[in-house]
Amino acid sequence: MAEGFRCDGGGILGLAKLLDEHGEAIDYDLLVLGLNLHDLGTQRLDWCRLRAVATYLPPTSALAKSMHGDKVEWGATEHLLASAVDALNAANWQRGGGKGKRPRPVTRPGVEDTSSRRFGTGHIPLEDAKAYFDRIDR
Repeated sequence: MAEGFRCDGGGILGLAKLLDEHGEAIDYDLLVLGLNLHDLGTQRLDWCRLRAVATYLPPTSALAKSMHGDKVEWGATEHLLASAVDALNAANWQRGGGKGKRPRPVTRPGVEDTSSRRFGTGHIPLEDAKAYFDRIDR
């Protein structure tokens, strides 16, 4: 995990908090590495080693997914490929004379789709609209 983990307390207290919040994911990542959370506090897995493991896990780790959600599944390469596909789809649509529906961008994990939202489509009470226009008329 490139950015490591963030916690309020340092040292063992910070690791304890991380274990409380993401213990199952840490347990899985340790098992993948041939370690066991039950060994914590022994020479096989001391607190310093646990901190090193948690800090330098790759972005594909269970801890990263537990902390940051699905957005960690895509790296720079996947985002660049999606951008290339979006550009090709838009260029083909333009070369076709812009007929048909404009192509939608590839859905990216962790990014909210705002393409269907349009400014001014929500409903507001009449009093709020009147108050808004009264303010801008001044």
